Amino acid sequence: MDTIELAAIVAAGTALVLTPIDPQPLRELNAPLPEPEPEPEPAIVANYDHYGTLWGHDTVTKAEADIAQARAQGHAIDEWDVTDRDGRPLRIVRTTDPTSVFLSGIDISVIPVPAAAAAQATEILETVPANGCLLGYDRFAISPGAPLPNGRTVTTVEDPLGSSWRVTDDQGTVHSLHKYGELIRYTSGTVAFREPEWAGWSSD
Repeated sequence: MDTIELAAIVAAGTALVLTPIDPQPLRELNAPLPEPEPEPEPAIVANYDHYGTLWGHDTVTKAEADIAQARAQGHAIDEWDVTDRDGRPLRIVRTTDPTSVFLSGIDISVIPVPAAAAAQATEILETVPANGCLLGYDRFAISPGAPLPNGRTVTTVEDPLGSSWRVTDDQGTVHSLHKYGELIRYTSGTVAFREPEWAGWSSD
């Protein structure tokens, strides 16, 4: 190797060493990995019309939003907690639009209840079967998750050391329910609060 070739190799090596390195690839290597896109919510809510015909499916979020909108518009809301043939809890919600004549204005949603939520469901103290013309009913403990006559659900129960419980529903409204009253839901879906005859009108 002569002097000229050696000088050329040294010059080329020096040029490579002195060439500035683009920091962008290093920044890309150090950048956090992108967050994976969340899995889309499955459409597991079955929707039926007045005749029991399945007309579509929704996500739980969409179904809850539609129920809240129907309630805000003054539609009648009836709810039942049932189990399917495999014992899995289901929530049945029937909304009735009093201004509609199409299919009687009725929509029925069948909403699967997560196991965790089902475990927190309110206790049924007594189940009374129908007897002749008398409807059967479930008697509920006055506790979070219990249904209320106005279509809402109990969220908190406080004891003000008086004759009534102070109950807050899922809309934030506070109610007073007599401690010796009975919170029942008939098999027709109607929810009522029955006070003992001697209590007078101490509940609202």
